[in-house]
Amino acid sequence: IMIVCEVQKISDVIAIEKQKYLDNLITTRKPINCSEILCENYDFCVPIKYTESSKIKIIKSMKDINCPLGYNLVLVEASKVNK
Repeated sequence: IMIVCEVQKISDVIAIEKQKYLDNLITTRKPINCSEILCENYDFCVPIKYTESSKIKIIKSMKDINCPLGYNLVLVEASKVNK
């Protein structure tokens, strides 16, 4: 029996500070200092996969998010860039 499958790299949805950026830009993600663990966006702002100063490739902007701490944030589709 032979099983054939196609493997695709998936991207992540994370929150970053809104700034001037372009799709397909590679940048360093600055960590967001957040302790609002009950916020609906917490997992986007503090993703486990991304350590401090992770390099990311922004694939596309998705939407602005409302931050209770007043950060100016946007959800983006991104992927981690290996060094």
